[in-house]
Amino acid sequence: MPKKVLYPSGPCPPDCSDVKNAYNMSPGEGIFATPFEGEMIIDLELPLGDASGLPISLAFYLGKLGFKSFQVERVIEVSPVFTEYYQKTIAQKAHLEAEMKNAFASLMKAVEETELIAHDLRKYKMFLKYFQAVEKAKKIKDPKEREKALRSAEHVIRAMFVDLVDAHTGSYSMIQMAGRWPTIISDFMSLSDEDENPEVIQKKLDISKAEAIILVTKNKLYKEWKEYFLEQIKIRYRRLRELLEIRKKSIEEYKQVLIKIISRYKTIRDWRGDLSDAIKQLEYGISWYKPDAQAMSLDITTVWAWRPFWPYEKYKPSREMETEVFALEAGFTKEEYEELKKHMPPDWNGMVPGLPAEPAYDNVVRYIISQIEENYHVKITPKDVLEVITDLHVLYIHPERDTRFWPHHITTLKPGEKWPISPYFIYIEYTMLRSVIKLPNGATIEDLWIEPFKIATVTQNIIIGKMLELVAKRKQLEMEIRTMIGEVAELHEKGEKVFKTIDELVKEEFPEIYLSEEEQKKLEEEKKKLEKKSTSIGLKEAINKIRKAIGDFFSKYLGIKVLWVYPGPYDPVMYHRISKSWQRRVGRMYQELLDFLKAKTGFPSGKIKWVGSKLEE
Repeated sequence: MPKKVLYPSGPCPPDCSDVKNAYNMSPGEGIFATPFEGEMIIDLELPLGDASGLPISLAFYLGKLGFKSFQVERVIEVSPVFTEYYQKTIAQKAHLEAEMKNAFASLMKAVEETELIAHDLRKYKMFLKYFQAVEKAKKIKDPKEREKALRSAEHVIRAMFVDLVDAHTGSYSMIQMAGRWPTIISDFMSLSDEDENPEVIQKKLDISKAEAIILVTKNKLYKEWKEYFLEQIKIRYRRLRELLEIRKKSIEEYKQVLIKIISRYKTIRDWRGDLSDAIKQLEYGISWYKPDAQAMSLDITTVWAWRPFWPYEKYKPSREMETEVFALEAGFTKEEYEELKKHMPPDWNGMVPGLPAEPAYDNVVRYIISQIEENYHVKITPKDVLEVITDLHVLYIHPERDTRFWPHHITTLKPGEKWPISPYFIYIEYTMLRSVIKLPNGATIEDLWIEPFKIATVTQNIIIGKMLELVAKRKQLEMEIRTMIGEVAELHEKGEKVFKTIDELVKEEFPEIYLSEEEQKKLEEEKKKLEKKSTSIGLKEAINKIRKAIGDFFSKYLGIKVLWVYPGPYDPVMYHRISKSWQRRVGRMYQELLDFLKAKTGFPSGKIKWVGSKLEE
């Protein structure tokens, strides 16, 4: 499993030395702050079935509150002693394994047949190119050039006749006759289709009449064979092309079937074979687990959820969002803009969907991407960033609003409530460990351990980072699946699992052979960009150290508290607005979720409050 991505925290004044993250946001650069009361551990022991229904109820409740929820991690473990559940789980896994074997067998057979067809197709394609050269030579207007081109094109076809047809006529072949007439093969190669008179050939080549008569006979046989051969290879080439396309399509279908089967198979994960971050966080809580002696099952689920909000204020600020902004204004560089053009329609005007805070693709997002790429070993492209921006943009659009600019997302719109146009979000994260334990006396208990149950105030750039991490998770799963069907190689570098496509692997092994000069230059430029990128992150850390040193000096010797503010689109007022107003709204939402959990579990003071349909209130 990948390492945990360290998201920037903050806003962080110069004196927040206790923050251990490598990148701490300055006021105005972004917000990722958890209220003191917004993170806790919850342990619920419930009757059988209640702990299974609670996560589902919570997911539905978050949807009613306007949150977008994502299940980002899922791990299960069943002890063999828990016979009923264990047999069902293993039976499902075994069934998927059998399906995989059958799909792999079909795929391998299709690949073998495709290789044979492709081999025959290449051979017939080569034959057709020879005949094509003859037809092109016939269209040359200059007689001398035409004759020269015809001789050159016919030379290969005549050689094929000598080697593949005439050689099998036994003692009547020109190869056997070469003992009597040493030049008979070269004489035959110098003939044209019009040479049918023995006397003319005798004078033209200065040979005996007997040899001339044999050459005329061979030339007639050659012309008959050539017409028949051309007709046959035209038919066979067309048939082979049809068969090759059929097999290619079947291979893709087999791969898609395999991807679906493997994807389902990988959801049944044994945490003892591949410890996830969620399990590692809860290891101290499951020291009592005895799979060999106790009938029990464990499953772990991690969920992220978010929605935008405005803080409680007497006078709410009005906020508008541009439907479109130019890509460079959204934060894309010129190089990234050129990369985007490759994936957009020819008439693309360079506009991308707008978000409440621009530029959406800022330094914080870039830092998060560097963390994602380092931990997941996948590449986040400008196209991925644009798709995430587009997905986020759509959530702000009212169902009746014009969507002509992004028609491919219109199917995601549905009647209901639109998000408030705000770059500030309530972010919820929780990891649930559900344990089902069957006691020797026949009783069954169910326990739900939630750690952490966390809420935070975050800004738009953090949400974009979270969405990009979901993209990375999907890409990594796809890479793992592609390794099983041979499209991607699994490597181990510095003790970590790394995935590379076969194309990338052969280009790294033999760049001089598989890469053109332009591609080699481009590769060197990308390496230099990565070095500059790491340098810019180091520069950010150095600037923060300088700011902290200056702040410490003013605070210690002059009694002046210095607060550095980043000229960004987010609120820089930390101690009053963010802590007193913004975090209060997030804290109340946290209390509402706690009340929901209490009510669902029968806690005496539990109550459910519904705030209504207007999320911005």
